[in-house]
Amino acid sequence: MSSSTDIELIHRDPRIIPQKRFFSFLLKKTQPPIPTQEERKPFPYSKSSWFNQSLFIWLLPLLFKGYKRRLVDEDLWYMDETDSVNYSYNTFIERFKLDVQNYKIKFLSKKLNKPITDITDYDLIELDKNSPEDFEFIHLFHSIIIKRIDQVR
Repeated sequence: MSSSTDIELIHRDPRIIPQKRFFSFLLKKTQPPIPTQEERKPFPYSKSSWFNQSLFIWLLPLLFKGYKRRLVDEDLWYMDETDSVNYSYNTFIERFKLDVQNYKIKFLSKKLNKPITDITDYDLIELDKNSPEDFEFIHLFHSIIIKRIDQVR
């Protein structure tokens, strides 16, 4: 954006509102342009180091831009696939089902007093004969939580 027409377009953009701050006289008078959709960068937090994350150094370019002019939506970063709600939800469901399976195995091995590596129908039937209230709890937990999660998906 070194040509004079680009600079004129930037100054004619009504979304660019220069801000007068206490230290504005120390900064350059040129205003940063509003990036296009192709120029936007991904959200830098997940790719920055723990040092940058703890001191919010990853946020400095946006803070400087916001100090010079009012920020608009295009100034913000776009979200990666790993930062999306769908990705987090699917990861949560996978881990949750694995945890539920592991806790069922622990519960059955404790109630049946024998080591169990996998849940089978035989173990559930045997548990049902030994203590029906425990079996009802597992069945209730499975039907309410797990099946509800599958319906939401």
